[in-house]
Formats: sequence, C-alpha cells, structure tokens
Amino acid sequence: MPDLDELPFIDREVFGKEETSIYRKLFPEPFATFHCSEGCPYHCSFCQPAREDLIRSQGPEQVPRNLVEELVKCRAEDGILSYLIHDDCLLWNMEWIEEFIRLLERRKIGLPFAIQSRADLICRHPDAIRALASVGLRMILVGFESGSQRILDLIQKGTTVEQNLTAARICQRPRGRPVGQLHVRDPGEEKEDVVKTVEMVRTIKPEVCSPAFFTPYPGSFLGDDCHKRHLSLIKDKEGFRRNPYRGKIKGIDYRYLRRRFVSQKGKIAGAPI
Repeated sequence: MPDLDELPFIDREVFGKEETSIYRKLFPEPFATFHCSEGCPYHCSFCQPAREDLIRSQGPEQVPRNLVEELVKCRAEDGILSYLIHDDCLLWNMEWIEEFIRLLERRKIGLPFAIQSRADLICRHPDAIRALASVGLRMILVGFESGSQRILDLIQKGTTVEQNLTAARICQRPRGRPVGQLHVRDPGEEKEDVVKTVEMVRTIKPEVCSPAFFTPYPGSFLGDDCHKRHLSLIKDKEGFRRNPYRGKIKGIDYRYLRRRFVSQKGKIAGAPI
C-alpha cells in the first residue's frame, strides 16, 4: 500500500477537459472531484469483499491539509467554483471532518461542495452535517439503496428504512439536500419491495434521485453468486455501467422497473428535480 500522504496532487491536465458538474443548479463549473481515501469498511454484498482490498487512507492529520492545499491550488490555477469529495463514506472519521472544517474556515474556502455517505453515519453525526453545511456543503449522495427492510438485510447494508428517512430529514435541515441513490432489483427482490422503495422516494423527496439496476460485479458476493448460477446478462464492459437502462441479470422485468423509476423525460418517478 502506498503512503497517500507522499503522493503528488493529481495532474488534472491529463484529462484534457474540465469535469462536468454533478448538478449545475447547485454546483457551477469549473467543477472538480477529489479523493482522500479508497475503498469502504462496510460489508454490502453487492460490492464486497472486492473493495476491502482497496481500503486505504491518508493520515488523520495530513488528509485535510493535503485536500485543502489541493483545493487552494485548483481554485487559483483552474478557477474551480465547486467540487465533490468522492470518498465512499467520508463521515466515518470524525477527527478528519473536524480538522477539515477548521482548515476550510481558516483558509476562507467557501466553495459549494458535495460528499457521499451512509444513512446510519448521517444519523449518528447530525452536528457534523450542520458544521459542514456552514462551510459549503450543499448536497450529500446517500446510498439509501431500498425502502424495503427485507432487501436492506438481504444485501447486508447494515442500515434500516427508518435511518434512511431520518438521514433525509437531517440532510434537508441545513441545506444539505440529499441525493437518493437506489439499488433496484437485487436478486430476491419482489414487486412489493420495489413499491416500498418508490414510496420511500416520494416521502424523502430528494433533490435528485439516482436509481441503478443491480449489477453483478465480479469479486462481490452477489456478483460471484450470479455468475455461478449463470444469471448474468452482461456481455461487455459497457454492461457494467450502473444505470437503469440495460438489463443485468436474467428473470427480471426491467420494463416494469423503468416504468416505476424512470419517466419518459428521464426523470425519476416521485422525485422533484
């Protein structure tokens, strides 16, 4: 494992163009994405254990300093106006969060930004959400996954539907604006589970709703099980894109799912955008 504190900042000119904002209404361009760690310490069966091999992070003191210095550099050289911290579960290290907030305040970086997190972590740290909102947080990409407790347990998410609802309320108070990330039609999911998820979305009313059909990634518990049972419909690398437009596994009524989650204009049913 490399010491991430010793690595140089990303050479963003390699990409040859600016990044596209995740949501221009809140995040004006130029927009940039930052990573402070890789992997995830949780055990959701749709991506683990493959991602356990990727868990690595910078030191608790160095990470915020490195990130803030890179932010200062990108603002000065590229004129960025907003950004996303793309770590899977940023809120799992509260020491990091507290130092990050302190450095943003000291360097007077008031750019709007988004993070990713889990519902249970948001429920555990509502004060941190409010503090982050005071220094620019405008959106949290939350992996709600499902409105059915049976499915959350089946995919070993480690969260509850009630935590999903509570986390959404916490996000909405300080202008955190949740994005609902949904994982629809996992193996074993029935239409009743789909209906519960749609009902949850309508209750939460996320700023944006991002559904994805379950995708059998090699190296994950569910992915390997699907390949072993010859359920995968994926024929090429494009098939592994997480979106609600291509079928992933056999025996699923994807036309029904698209009617439930995606309108004719590409918007998500029940979610104001």
